[in-house]
Amino acid sequence: MKKLIGALAIVFILFFASLYIFIPGQIEIDETVMVKASPQATSRILSEIENWQKWWPQTNLKRKADSVFPYHHSIFSIDEKLYNGFKIDILNGPDYVRSRLSLIPLSIDSTQLQWSGLLRTSANPVRRIRQCWRAKETETDLNNILASLNSYMSKQENVYGMQIRRELVKDTLLLSQKVMFRNYPTTSLVYVVVQSLKDYIRNKGANETNYPMLHIDQLGPTTYQAMVAIPLNREIPVDSPMAFKRMVPGYILVSEIKGGPATIEKAFDEMRNFMSDFSRISPAIPFESMVTDRSKEADTTKWITKIYYPVVL
Repeated sequence: MKKLIGALAIVFILFFASLYIFIPGQIEIDETVMVKASPQATSRILSEIENWQKWWPQTNLKRKADSVFPYHHSIFSIDEKLYNGFKIDILNGPDYVRSRLSLIPLSIDSTQLQWSGLLRTSANPVRRIRQCWRAKETETDLNNILASLNSYMSKQENVYGMQIRRELVKDTLLLSQKVMFRNYPTTSLVYVVVQSLKDYIRNKGANETNYPMLHIDQLGPTTYQAMVAIPLNREIPVDSPMAFKRMVPGYILVSEIKGGPATIEKAFDEMRNFMSDFSRISPAIPFESMVTDRSKEADTTKWITKIYYPVVL
């Protein structure tokens, strides 16, 4: 009997001793994913905390604060924004993990996201075993969260709010006119210029080949310059203040959007972000192609506009 008790005691001692050998005082948690998006775009999306709920995997979030996100059995709290990442506290039951989500540039269109943390284990053997299970659970959670972010970032419309494609310039012949305004030009004033160009093209026996184009510059506090142009099928003689332009048949970035002036300006901002993210240079001014006849459609939410941005590749 004594031998049996002694043997059991040895087994228990070896078992509990093994806990401290195979379950260390600190359990490392680490997950990594490569995102097919530029480092600048990835940083820009993640730096705005309100964007997180767009890609966070758990639906119907019941959040107590803007920087707190629940998932599975854990609570993720963004503690601090860093230059190249975030400090995130993870609470899983009674256990607390200090973690860091790091953004590591890989190439012009790829970013590595590494999420790592440490869980300090208890001296209590029973709790130590539970903490080992929770660490595995947390690591699985990080994998799922990063997979959700990767899926979100892989779609261009999520990153830039629209699809951007590269095309060859087709409309190389333009009849244009620049007009100065003391205030931001209204739709009716812009279409006065549009109609003037249309009439001139028709009088010269030429044909329009695409929708009217518009570019507006603010030159001073109350001074604006609008350049209106219409593509046409052949060269024609022009009278001042009109001008005939021949565009270089190079490449151009194109996106089609729906909405009014604020939506259009946002689209130009995102196109500039795209240019910056991929180190592109523009050899000419960008412009909007007014697909919808805005003089006949007062509801700006129904306007369809194509955004064009000349680019050197």
